[in-house]
Order: sequence, then C-alpha cells, then structure tokens
Amino acid sequence: WPDRDALRRTVLEFLPLADVVKISDEELEFLTGHQ
Repeated sequence: WPDRDALRRTVLEFLPLADVVKISDEELEFLTGHQ
C-alpha cells in the first residue's frame, strides 16, 4: 500500500460488503483508532 491511510480507507470501503469478517485485535485497533 502507498500508505497506511490508503489501506485503512480501502478496507473500510469494502468492509460493508462482507458477510463475515475475521479480524485481529490489532487490525480492529488500526481500523477504528481505538484500543
């Protein structure tokens, strides 16, 4: 990815299209910005 923001935007764009998502605590923190 060019940068972390591009990665985050892309994941958040496609996340609503998924029926089931398996995500780690670290990934959840990255996407939400909360611990």
